[in-house]
Amino acid sequence: MFFAAGNQEVRSTIGLLVGAEDDLRGRLGGWLAKKQGADIVGDCTRSLELVDDVEVEARLLRTFKCAPTPGDIAKPITDELLAALPSQRNAERVRAKLARMAEAAQLLERTCDGLHDVFSTVINRIFVVELDKEGGGSSMRSVGAIWANPTSSASVWDLAEFLVHELTHQTLILDEQVHGHFTDRTAAHSGSGGFLPKSSIRNARRPLGPVFHSLAVALEVASFRALVGEQYEPKLHPGTDRLLASAQDTIRSIVWELDWQKQFRPRGRYLFEAYRDLWERLACQQPGVIPRLIQE
Repeated sequence: MFFAAGNQEVRSTIGLLVGAEDDLRGRLGGWLAKKQGADIVGDCTRSLELVDDVEVEARLLRTFKCAPTPGDIAKPITDELLAALPSQRNAERVRAKLARMAEAAQLLERTCDGLHDVFSTVINRIFVVELDKEGGGSSMRSVGAIWANPTSSASVWDLAEFLVHELTHQTLILDEQVHGHFTDRTAAHSGSGGFLPKSSIRNARRPLGPVFHSLAVALEVASFRALVGEQYEPKLHPGTDRLLASAQDTIRSIVWELDWQKQFRPRGRYLFEAYRDLWERLACQQPGVIPRLIQE
């Protein structure tokens, strides 16, 4: 949400959620602790926590257990997998990966004060669990924590993009908690209503909720690259031209649906239009991308 709506908009939303706009990090941590459990949120009076405890890792990873949705390719988190974590854990590798994630967070701080301000307000914990072909992610049941499993080939810039990616998910989760984004939230997140537009990240037909998040992620990552001048070759996410093309496909797949506007509540429609505008601005800066969208 940072690049589409701005730092102040994100902070105002969190202020509405917690009932005040002072000490947002602490107040948000307290609100999340009541909703998710203090053992999930951790100590929000401290700076970013790099989790190095197998029991805490298991508790956090358990929040990723969920029913699959259409187009979901993530490996399911099972009780058997969680039980096996201690015997499979390589403490030295976990600490090395945590150090790399800390370096990425520091890069965000050096790159953009506003972006880091949002990051440090929302994100309280980063934890590492090594699962084959799983890079990590965010869960609606553990907002404030990021699961990371960086590959050896990922640069610090790639990992900074990963943090922008996950921060986008989590700020949207908080914003939806305050305002509501969809007229039928259950259908939007499960696909039960049959509205299945195309994801910007996975290029698959998925429920509107995950697709909306994918559009936001693609454009927030592309905006981060535009901010820093794309001084690196990305390996984690596709190139910017592909991100913008996929985002365009997503927008088209939504607005080509009959009565698509009825899927959104006013706040969701506002953010969708903000991302359409952001796409236009980014496309105008990108050689070879035609900055024109199909109008509804």
